[in-house]
Parts: sequence; C-alpha cells; structure tokens
Amino acid sequence: MKHVFQSVRWRLQLWHALILMLVVAILCLFAYRMAADEKQRRIDHELESFEKSFMRHMWEQASDEKDGNPPTLDEMKQRF
Repeated sequence: MKHVFQSVRWRLQLWHALILMLVVAILCLFAYRMAADEKQRRIDHELESFEKSFMRHMWEQASDEKDGNPPTLDEMKQRF
C-alpha cells in the first residue's frame, strides 16, 4: 500500500496549501503595515493640530496682556 503523501494528488495539494499560506501571510503583513502607517500619520496630524492650537492660545494670551505686542521668548518660557 502506498503512503498517503507519496501520491501526486496529495503532494500537489500540499504545495498549493503552502503557497496559499505564503500569499495570505504576505497580504496580512502588507495590511498591517498600511494600518500602522495610517495610524502614524493620524497621530502626527493630531499632534501638529494640538501644537498649533496650543501655541496660538499661548500667543494670543501673551499678546493680550501686552496690548497686542508679540510676547518675548522669556515670557513664553515663563508661561510653560
């Protein structure tokens, strides 16, 4: 009696399964990388928006106290 994996049919199915697993693994890695890049871009955008808002608020608050003149570097450091 022949061993099951000595049959051409089983060997062909095994090769197809291995190739399919490799393709699925590559697609999963690609999707993970795309999701990670998108998350990184979103975090960068949120930080940039927060920085702009924070600096605008600091600038407006300091300039209001000085009658519209821009704050000096020392005043900005003091506020932080």
